[in-house]
Amino acid sequence: MVSHFGIGFGSDQSIDYTGPMTRTVEDAAAALQATAGYDPYDPRQTRDVPISIDMLGRLADGVSGLRIGVLKEGFDDADPEVRDMVMAAVDVLAGAGATVSNVCVPEHHDVRKARPR
Repeated sequence: MVSHFGIGFGSDQSIDYTGPMTRTVEDAAAALQATAGYDPYDPRQTRDVPISIDMLGRLADGVSGLRIGVLKEGFDDADPEVRDMVMAAVDVLAGAGATVSNVCVPEHHDVRKARPR
């Protein structure tokens, strides 16, 4: 939802992502609302990204009905403390009504080994 144009000088486009980091959900919503939207200069964005996105108006909606996929292979090399904190956050979201599914993508590790020709 946030343009990558001009970010990550020389970074690998498959792993370079950007977005707000804040202390509160409200601040994250405000920052995302200010920065999200279609950018014709970003070759990775698809044209179905809206021009602007109302994030602040949806804060009261909660997470009921939200679908969260937890990538099994995404934690293979993770620091145990980080993994535990992420899983605790997933548990909070599940307790608030989100649907959590474990996802397995064995090819996940193969992407790291791929090199351009």
